[in-house]
Amino acid sequence: PPPNLRRANFILITKALPGESRALIERIREYNRTADIVECVHKPVHLQNIYDPADARPLSDLRDKYLGVLSGIARPESFEDTLRKLGANLVIASRFADHHRFRGQELQDFVARCALRDTDFIVTTEKDGVRFPSRIGSAEKPAVPMYFPRGEIEIIAGQEHWDRLIRRLPPPPPGAAPARVPVHGRPGCHPRRGGVARTAGGVRHSPPPRSATHAP
Repeated sequence: PPPNLRRANFILITKALPGESRALIERIREYNRTADIVECVHKPVHLQNIYDPADARPLSDLRDKYLGVLSGIARPESFEDTLRKLGANLVIASRFADHHRFRGQELQDFVARCALRDTDFIVTTEKDGVRFPSRIGSAEKPAVPMYFPRGEIEIIAGQEHWDRLIRRLPPPPPGAAPARVPVHGRPGCHPRRGGVARTAGGVRHSPPPRSATHAP
């Protein structure tokens, strides 16, 4: 609920457009007058093959291609519109409930449908793609290549607050992959969610971890 914003130290406004977040910020300030606010946008940067880490393609490769699209997110229309704006033709679009965990048989069936329709690629979201099983059936790679658009964050306002948030986060555990963080407004990694309230046309809250809240 919006009143829980009082507990937030940092607030991220996602899908923000320059100059269009004022009303939302004013609403947030009704509940929290001191939290640092960062405005950012998620931007696709390239296509990543789910089953071939070496296969990364520019987004321009989607132009005039015929796609099978698979997603399990809250707003699949936005994802599909993004692909259309990149010039793709959506032949099959299969939508599942948000946070759906795809089973191998579901993916096999979808790949078979796309192969019959002679699609060039199958495209899913990054959120879904990273949770796909390591193999689909007995084949090492699916009959139709499967990609997701690799997304990164670009800060459009509040860069100094974002930098302070990154400094206050605890270090990653030994052996973890190195983080990519945005510097001076350039795209970087997705933020850790602890201690951050994220908003996108609404307000959501995630309570801060003790280490971040009490960091100097």
